[in-house]
Parts: sequence; structure tokens; C-alpha cells
Amino acid sequence: MNVVEKVSKLLAERPRSFHSIRQKTGLKLSDDQFMAMIRANEGRLAFARFRRTDDAGNRVRPGWPGMKLKPSETA
Repeated sequence: MNVVEKVSKLLAERPRSFHSIRQKTGLKLSDDQFMAMIRANEGRLAFARFRRTDDAGNRVRPGWPGMKLKPSETA
């Protein structure tokens, strides 16, 4: 299974941050490499941001970078 297929299978459950994808799959890709994967697979993958808070519960912007499957890929 190639990297895009591995990530797509995980994203079929729900969108995930790059950090979460690394934890779940064991991939060692950088944020820039994930962004390149999204650009190379625009018909399938989309960039997403996830809410992030500090220790006091205050929102931190920008949120965690991540990705999701495009709607046509989840049907």
C-alpha cells in the first residue's frame, strides 16, 4: 500500500492533523511533505486546520495543520 492510500484509509474515518497521522501510521513525513502530498493529490485530499488550545484553554491560532478527504472520496 503506498503512502497516499495508507493516509486515505485513515482519513476515511475522519479528518486528522498531521501529528495524528504520524502517530497512527508511523510515517515520518514533515509538514511540508504532507502539504506536497495534498498538492499532488488535489482531487482526493484537502488541507484542514484543527482547533488548538494552550494549557489554560485559550485558543491558539493558527490551529494544527492537517488534512481530510474531499467529499467525493468519502461517498
